[in-house]
Amino acid sequence: RQATALSGADGSSRTFCVRSCDGYYFPVGPVTAAAGRRAQADACNAMCPGATVRLYSSRNGTIETARSETGQAYGSM
Repeated sequence: RQATALSGADGSSRTFCVRSCDGYYFPVGPVTAAAGRRAQADACNAMCPGATVRLYSSRNGTIETARSETGQAYGSM
């Protein structure tokens, strides 16, 4: 797992790419919908080839409050 200055220091909404194997994450941009979300998922998969990844989003920009599209909290991985 990783904590970075980019993960919500400004309090804005943020989407994170999370690797399922080890919980490592990095921000992929602001929370978006539809085509923007698909683009983030594509970028996430491209940056972690061969790994199972999932997008998590947080309204306040912190990984601690981020949830997947299915509602799973990052902290419960």
